[in-house]
Amino acid sequence: MHKLSSREKRLLVSVIILFYFLGTYVLLLEPARKKYRQVTQEIALKEAGLRKALLIIDRKREIENQLQKYAGAIQMTGSAEEEIAKLLTDIEILSANLVSFTSVKPRAVRDLGFYKQLVVEVECETDIMALTKFIYQIEHSNKMLEILRLRIEASEGGAAPLKGSILIAKVLVPQK
Repeated sequence: MHKLSSREKRLLVSVIILFYFLGTYVLLLEPARKKYRQVTQEIALKEAGLRKALLIIDRKREIENQLQKYAGAIQMTGSAEEEIAKLLTDIEILSANLVSFTSVKPRAVRDLGFYKQLVVEVECETDIMALTKFIYQIEHSNKMLEILRLRIEASEGGAAPLKGSILIAKVLVPQK
């Protein structure tokens, strides 16, 4: 080996220092920065989940009050036949002489896992204003009724200008 000149020594020291800093950056700083970003993202996701949970906890009383409000409307208290009879009574009360029923046909109770669906087909005759009021009464009833299908046609010569067929459903949760 021959002796290095002072310029070559400085260049060699500069290259060694450069490789030292480059190695430190590649082996230590860059992986640490990636880990920091990953942890920061995980923290942000966890914070968002906690904020959502806190909102639900804050609204717990309101949610429980609404559940109690509607629990009576969806709780099945008797047999399927008794519940269909109640549903028919509710529909009759909601009609409030707005429509005249020509046919009322209860359908088979559908068991949909943890709840049951009662369906009634109602055929009626009325005018358009009374029919819209009846539909509004059903949809906004505290009995949790739903219109699944509505078919309207013009009446031929009868007293009422419209004939309609309405499929009305109610969901009930059986008691445990």
